[in-house]
Amino acid sequence: MHKHSLQQVTTAKSVSLCHYSSLFPSILLLLLISFFPFSSYAKTLEERYKSFFTPYYLTDLSLTHPEKVIASSNGKALITTGDTIYVSRSGKTPIAPQYYIFNEVDKLSEDEHDQDYIFKELGKARYQKTYKNTLILKVNSITQEINLNDLVISSRAVDSMLPEKEIISSKRISGKTIYLQGEGDFVGRYQSVLLNIGQVNELKLGMRVYFFTKEQNINGYSIEPRYLGQGFIYRLASHHAIALITRANQEIQLDSIASTMRSFSHA
Repeated sequence: MHKHSLQQVTTAKSVSLCHYSSLFPSILLLLLISFFPFSSYAKTLEERYKSFFTPYYLTDLSLTHPEKVIASSNGKALITTGDTIYVSRSGKTPIAPQYYIFNEVDKLSEDEHDQDYIFKELGKARYQKTYKNTLILKVNSITQEINLNDLVISSRAVDSMLPEKEIISSKRISGKTIYLQGEGDFVGRYQSVLLNIGQVNELKLGMRVYFFTKEQNINGYSIEPRYLGQGFIYRLASHHAIALITRANQEIQLDSIASTMRSFSHA
């Protein structure tokens, strides 16, 4: 009876050890995760936020004589995904694997020294080949119908690589919001704003910007601007930039201050 009981205990211990040994891979995985955390913060700025980027682009190249859609393979005026298009080539922009299609372009300032333009993307097209002075492209995505005489620009003229992480400036660069995404009077998290500062102010792609209320003056006394939120620059031209808001404590409005420094104590 005693020997039988001892055998039962031995068997029980063996089963118990087998049970725990089956848990070893899971325990090891948990330990690895604790030492090497995998989170969304491991992603680059582009990977984390690209889905929130606005379809508006900036360029400081002259768009007074842009390249245009002159014909399509289907012979129709309305063009959609999969169609081949023929584009007049001005020769001023470099050939690229991808092109943006748009139908309106706005000059952002009347200042003759400020040649920044903004346009809204209607679709994208892949480069196929060049025939004499004509580009042959294939439309691979659209946001709305494309028409003959719509405009085309090389992605190399507007695209720039974002850094993996936000750049924190050691210098104060300040401007203000001059356009807001959408039709409302304010914007919030994951929306975009156009700023009146750019490369000439030493602004860089990926640089963090903080947003504040305008300074107030009450009976001759100044009230310090109030912090509203923060974001980073993802489109950039000489005198303008587009920033994505990634944190918003309060609504950001037109003429809100944008600054690369978090404090106004020495402004």
